[in-house]
Amino acid sequence: MKIGHISTSRQAAAFARRIASDEVRTYFLQGSWGSGKSEYLRAVKESGPLKGFTFVELELWKPKDKQSLASKIFSATNPRWAKAWTLLGWLFIGLAVIGSTVLAVQSIVPWLRAWTGGIVLLTGSAAMLTTVYGFLQNKWLDVDRILLWISSRTLKNARKPKVLVIDDFDRLDYETQKELYLFFNMIHGRTRIIFVGDMGKLKNKEDNYLGKIIDQKVSLPFQLESKNISQKITEAINTRLKINFNPSVIEELFAEDTLTARDANQYLSYVESEFIGQKKKERVQTEQELFIIYLYLFHPDEYRKLVRGWMPAEEDGRNSAQKKEKQDDNEVKSLITANMDSVLQHNKNNPPDFCTNTSMYFVNEFATNHSLVELNETIKSDAERRKFFLINDSSDSADYEEILNYIENMTDREYQNVQEQMEYDAVSTMHSQVRHVPNRLVKLVFTRRLKLVEQSLLRSMNASSEEFDRALLDKFEGIFNTVEASLPDEIGITERMYCYRTCINLYGTFMPVGNSFGRSIPAINEDNVSAYFTAKAKEVEKAGGFGQHDYDAESLITQLGYRYWLDGPINPKRNPDFQSKVESIEKLNPQEYRAFWNAYDIEPAESDPEELQGGAALSFSYNNQSYGKHVLARLND
Repeated sequence: MKIGHISTSRQAAAFARRIASDEVRTYFLQGSWGSGKSEYLRAVKESGPLKGFTFVELELWKPKDKQSLASKIFSATNPRWAKAWTLLGWLFIGLAVIGSTVLAVQSIVPWLRAWTGGIVLLTGSAAMLTTVYGFLQNKWLDVDRILLWISSRTLKNARKPKVLVIDDFDRLDYETQKELYLFFNMIHGRTRIIFVGDMGKLKNKEDNYLGKIIDQKVSLPFQLESKNISQKITEAINTRLKINFNPSVIEELFAEDTLTARDANQYLSYVESEFIGQKKKERVQTEQELFIIYLYLFHPDEYRKLVRGWMPAEEDGRNSAQKKEKQDDNEVKSLITANMDSVLQHNKNNPPDFCTNTSMYFVNEFATNHSLVELNETIKSDAERRKFFLINDSSDSADYEEILNYIENMTDREYQNVQEQMEYDAVSTMHSQVRHVPNRLVKLVFTRRLKLVEQSLLRSMNASSEEFDRALLDKFEGIFNTVEASLPDEIGITERMYCYRTCINLYGTFMPVGNSFGRSIPAINEDNVSAYFTAKAKEVEKAGGFGQHDYDAESLITQLGYRYWLDGPINPKRNPDFQSKVESIEKLNPQEYRAFWNAYDIEPAESDPEELQGGAALSFSYNNQSYGKHVLARLND
């Protein structure tokens, strides 16, 4: 995956016309490494105005060799003569070596003696010429000066105009730059010269010599600027991965860090590797994964923080004015740090976020969870979906946790598409055995229905009225009525009481409020559920055969009230005490009797079965003994 071709033909043609004008000038093409300078220069060379010009390119930023700078310049300006001179030198050396070898083996190969005279002459001449060249070069002949003079004459030839390009000038060592300045003095004003590099990284800026000979500094076209290239990244990701995401963070960071086209292609290769190669598409939140890849490549110190366990502080619920004040207090925070706090923030979206499934977001880690498509297919499959409703919460099932998280983070619209199937499975699972213990998925389905029912009623009714409570519960009852129509038997009123008690958090959530504590009370709670079912519960209690039917204990629990966390097993100020219902309690069969007391956490103590745990409210007398002793005896039978 790469960014598409960025056309700079119009700007290249304009630069080419400037170069080809009658005024011979020296230019500096400014751009950082990898910013697209070479591609832009290629477009300049191919432009019409420079068709009659020859480009001489000096590529001196290479591993050092023994060839002098003058030789390199000569090779670039006169490539044919340079090759011919090199071949001639190798020819002399070769002849000398061959001749010496032949003379040495004459005694072994007699027929070579007939060529002795010619071989001696040829070998001697080659050796002498080679020796004389080396002697003159070292003593009286400055070959480099001659090569530079020839090179300058070639470049200054008006009949065959040249453009000298010195690529990566900023990357040359200081000594090489100084030598080049001597050569530039010979051709300045007579040859068109283009320096290419990043002026901010020159080794000898303090001399300002380059500034004296440069006539014009040329910037790369806007199309090659970081801001424009960042948009190309978005286009490439959309085209290759076909995923929706908010590109603003990556585009802003890319422009802020002044990254280049080469950086963009490196980034895209990692994006493709992670989302396709490591199979993370639809298994991670796109914006978070793209941001983490960016940290890995361009901010490794921050990436290492993530690996070591760094997590963003949770955003609070303060108002906008308070958040603005906090922002003003942290103006020194860098853009990358601010985005680490915001982009990687924990959220309740699908797929699981970085805070929830951290390791999967790291570069080169395979995605081990299911994709959104796979999870959606699981939800739609009756067989696959139903097995999760029967899983015990204590089981170590990664698939169960994943499907639970997926459903929990569904939007209301997404959930409503599968709501009927989910509710059927939840209720039928509860109905599959007497007093089935619901797992978190069953509870989630009940809680989700409560949320949707409440939202629909709030648009038309006053939430503080008794009519609202009754309408809410009437409408919620649809979860049982719809499923009951598909079952061979009915879902009785006491069984429904059990489902309300065990599948919905009727008490609410305990939470700190300022310097004290309180609790959030749900729309369906212990008060309105008790009020809703009390009349029916009394009818059940008075009916014949009471206590021998499944769920009969629920009619008593509904009247006595549910367990109040702050007030002990029951709240005597708001509900009857146990003594008022002893006659009915004692009618319960052993299974219902035990279920009744379990609802209030009253049971034989684990440490001592002869002691009743939670039996303080049973200290009244019954049959000439403490009622607590009587209950303990029945529970131990």
